[in-house]
Amino acid sequence: MDYLYSSLPYIYTTFAAITLSLVAIIALAIGIQISRISAAPPNIPWVGLNNKRWFPKLRATFGEVVASRKPMKEGYTKFSQHNLPFILPATHWPEIVLPPSNASWIAGQPESVLSAVTVFNDIMGFEYTAPGPDMGYAHDFAVVQRDLTRNLVRSVPEVLAEIETSSSELLSDVACDGWTDVRMLGILGKVSHSAASAMFVGQPLCRDRGHLKRVRIWVTCFALVSIPYRLLFPKMLRPVFGPVLTVVMLPVKYLAVRPMLPIIKQRLAGLWKAGLSEKVDSDDDGPRDLLQWIVEDAARKRDIAQLTPWDLAGKAILVEFLAFLTTSLTISRVFVDILSHPSASSLLDELREEADAVFARLPSEPTAVREMLKLDSVIRESLHLHTMSAHGLQREVVQVGGITTPDGVYLPQGSHVATFHPDLLDDDVQYDPLRSYKVAMGALDGDGEGGPRKQKLASDIRGGQSLAFGLGKHACPGRFFAVQNIKLILGWMVTRYEFLPLVEEVKMTEVGDAEVPPGKTMVKVRRRRSEKS
Repeated sequence: MDYLYSSLPYIYTTFAAITLSLVAIIALAIGIQISRISAAPPNIPWVGLNNKRWFPKLRATFGEVVASRKPMKEGYTKFSQHNLPFILPATHWPEIVLPPSNASWIAGQPESVLSAVTVFNDIMGFEYTAPGPDMGYAHDFAVVQRDLTRNLVRSVPEVLAEIETSSSELLSDVACDGWTDVRMLGILGKVSHSAASAMFVGQPLCRDRGHLKRVRIWVTCFALVSIPYRLLFPKMLRPVFGPVLTVVMLPVKYLAVRPMLPIIKQRLAGLWKAGLSEKVDSDDDGPRDLLQWIVEDAARKRDIAQLTPWDLAGKAILVEFLAFLTTSLTISRVFVDILSHPSASSLLDELREEADAVFARLPSEPTAVREMLKLDSVIRESLHLHTMSAHGLQREVVQVGGITTPDGVYLPQGSHVATFHPDLLDDDVQYDPLRSYKVAMGALDGDGEGGPRKQKLASDIRGGQSLAFGLGKHACPGRFFAVQNIKLILGWMVTRYEFLPLVEEVKMTEVGDAEVPPGKTMVKVRRRRSEKS
């Protein structure tokens, strides 16, 4: 007992230290939010206040995490339908949501006026977590836009082989007789990661489950450390506390990139031995994956002494991180949408019939992947109506003196803007998986089977019909590759397996206005008879 009594001062001291730390953190968070709220334009109305009397904007800001899409729907009903802006409370900063009619205007503004890079840096803590010697290198995705996009068709055999290998391994317990309950969304995420890695790092790394798992752990840590960065670090203190993020991420990043380092060293040695001065011909023997293109691009652009294998590997897993998030979240939502459709069984039959015909031709005719128009339509519909976030095109006004929108709304320097597609919040617009297919077939009457316009149809979402992949020069550089992979994965799944429609509605996991299908969603699966091994 004497020992316990003697320990009480230490217990009290520890408890007091923890309490004071929590109070300080809460006070800091409140202070930061008050500062951000006070900087918002006073003449633009807020949503989500719910008639609160005491500190309504501050309470709405912290309540944004659990508010789901109610504030966005309120803004759409009260303001957007009348072509007026509103302020959406958010923990990172208040966002001025402009009417959908301003989408093209936002996308068309130069980086020196409305900056997407600044927003990305602030949300992800990119100044302290990005690879490379400077921010220009970290934001340079020309390799993805150029090399990966023009090798889309060429990537089909490698990606398809990886889909077959990973799905067979992950669904090895699924038999032909009897239905098996499977957490399909997690499996689809892993398959999409393996498929993308086939073109990102090639073999053997794309089949190294340990390496892929460590990359996913790094992705999770990357996302987690960004939360305190944007919530608790005011800009004036970021140079002090920001390097802490670098230290925290180092061991996790090292484990993720370690297997890539000797491969990069070997490829660099080969390039310098060959005396590379121009791009290696794309038909030359040797690795043709994103990692190789990153190495070649670095060798052409810079003094390679300033770009270590560590930097090059960091760039590779950064692209892998962005691709993994984009593809896994999208394919999960598309899959849930298919199985939740009232006519899911007939929809699956249509998709299976189309995929059976296309997959039979893929080994000798990879371009046939473009002819899965019904699956294109399904993906397009989910991207259009069921995007992860209810708003997009986030930008920060960086032009000195601010800027005025075409509608006459003044946006001061430092304010943040966004917009959305009205169909996302319009309850009268119903999910129709074959909407784009039916429109396309109506427009293509007389074009002939396999005609040029039909072959060109693709889910690139380049127009203003969806904000899922962004618009303008800041649109997702790997969107074509992502959509093609989703088509190949879902096409493979419906031709090799059967799925029962979901009986109960899937309750989405909601954080703010973001919605994602829960990974624990169970789906009944069985192998098709023709696929019995």
